[in-house]
Amino acid sequence: MIHLSAIATNINLSEANNFSATWTGTLKPEYANCVGTAGITEVDGDPFQGNSYIRVQMAEGQAKVILDMTGMGDANGFTSSIVDQTLRDGNPRWAWGGTD
Repeated sequence: MIHLSAIATNINLSEANNFSATWTGTLKPEYANCVGTAGITEVDGDPFQGNSYIRVQMAEGQAKVILDMTGMGDANGFTSSIVDQTLRDGNPRWAWGGTD
């Protein structure tokens, strides 16, 4: 889950398939003029290795969260699939699975 509601309102799932999901929202007034991007840089205090599968974009008064599992291999090298993409307490939430 990503706590997008801290900076945005009217968050909804705008696009989804087996390998990616995109949520969009309106930046709150204090962030409305922000322009920037974000991705995973660390997990539990340790530097993140590899490509970030979650990205955030802020521009033109909108916030966009992109979850992209394309090419993210599971334990057997197969692409993981998104099995759930929802909102919890107004925040994007997801689960994925693969083979084991």
